[in-house]
Amino acid sequence: ALFTKYYRLQEQNRNLEADTKVAVVTELLEVLDDLERALSQTPESEIPAGSGTEASSTGALAMVAEKLRSKLTALGFERMQALGSPFDPSMHEAAAQRQDSGYKPGEVCEELRSGWRLGDRIVRAAVVAVTA
Repeated sequence: ALFTKYYRLQEQNRNLEADTKVAVVTELLEVLDDLERALSQTPESEIPAGSGTEASSTGALAMVAEKLRSKLTALGFERMQALGSPFDPSMHEAAAQRQDSGYKPGEVCEELRSGWRLGDRIVRAAVVAVTA
């Protein structure tokens, strides 16, 4: 009886640890989204070579975003690949429907916000556009 109680307590601790990890990372994913949005607003082709502040700040943003992605990966989190996959409501949140000749009907044709998972657990569903 004591061993069963101990085993149950250990299982609860593991679940609590995973829940805490997910809660914190969910907040950090918003920061990563902002960094990636900022980087996407400044195409590399528009940054003149050797242009001091803009190039260094964009490079710094890219380094911070990459470091955050690598830390998330080290913690066991994984970005879900949505583009080109069939729409799955358990993994995707449809935000738009588009006509796109490059994809079959019902496939994800654009990823508006990345989805993340921790093992089999969906941490955040990907927000996507689906082909009509």
